[in-house]
Amino acid sequence: MHPNFQCFGSHNQVQCRKSQLSCLQYVRLHELQLPARQIPSLGTLHIHRILQNCNYTEVPPKDKGNPMPLQIKMLIGRQWRNLRRDKASLGGRFGITIILNGIFAFVFWGVGDRDDSDYTLQAHTGAMTMIGINSMIGSTQPALLVFPSERPVFLREAAAQLYSVVPYFISKSLVEIALIFLQCIVIFLITYWSVGFQGQFFEMVLSSFLIGSVSASIGLMIGSMVANVKTALEIMPMLFVPQILFAGFFIKMEQITVVLRWIEYLCPLKWGMNMMFVAEFRDVPGTDNFFSSNDIEKDDQLIYLIVLVSLLVLFRVMAMVILTKKAKTLYD
Repeated sequence: MHPNFQCFGSHNQVQCRKSQLSCLQYVRLHELQLPARQIPSLGTLHIHRILQNCNYTEVPPKDKGNPMPLQIKMLIGRQWRNLRRDKASLGGRFGITIILNGIFAFVFWGVGDRDDSDYTLQAHTGAMTMIGINSMIGSTQPALLVFPSERPVFLREAAAQLYSVVPYFISKSLVEIALIFLQCIVIFLITYWSVGFQGQFFEMVLSSFLIGSVSASIGLMIGSMVANVKTALEIMPMLFVPQILFAGFFIKMEQITVVLRWIEYLCPLKWGMNMMFVAEFRDVPGTDNFFSSNDIEKDDQLIYLIVLVSLLVLFRVMAMVILTKKAKTLYD
């Protein structure tokens, strides 16, 4: 215990010592917003000055922890600093997005131009499907690995009560969702004009963004369950294959056994592609057969949006509940 912290004999010694630890916890929380090179300067003298400013002549109140807005602010700051420092991961994430969608742009060049004599609906929808699948995979992989890779640090800091699960999860989600949105903008800046899409640009981006965000939420939920990166990588195919299978690209839902049809309601790729197809073909004549064969209603775009937002909230809340249970012990 710090030598300048006075616990008077007439006061509750346990509460007094807890208040001292809370003061030191406040110092540690402020370390999160400092660059790594400045952390060593936060030494004994600095802690000594903070503790001297604490008046413990009365019985200390019950420790309520640091305010949640302060925790969220500092954790978001740390997330962005870590993001800027890890240039290799950030460059790889956007580099792969640029390369893959550059390939899509050349492979599907001009297939969306309905005035072209070689135009086919199959090639047009195939380009959109590849972009949707790419949005799903590119968003899910980083989200799936984030908690297993940071698990030791998270459990240690949560056990030390530097922050609670909710601020940690909110900070992670805000940064991750912002990155997914930027990825989707990059995707359509590369492919929209080269492929020849006709739908509203931001409707297409929104559809891709919701596919990526909900898929990333599923990745967060699964990632919060596993203990290490190896297990997360082994589970990864289970996140992608069912979505592609139940999206209606290879088999109509009516042909799937009734026992398994409910799975489509949990697959964001299905609902996101419905939104994207409506945005692209809403006013195009001769596409009614396409919509009916894929179980898509032109007037249900708002319903698709609500379903995707609901799935986003559902999977992230489930991930947060799982993390809360994990944070109760260092050896879970």
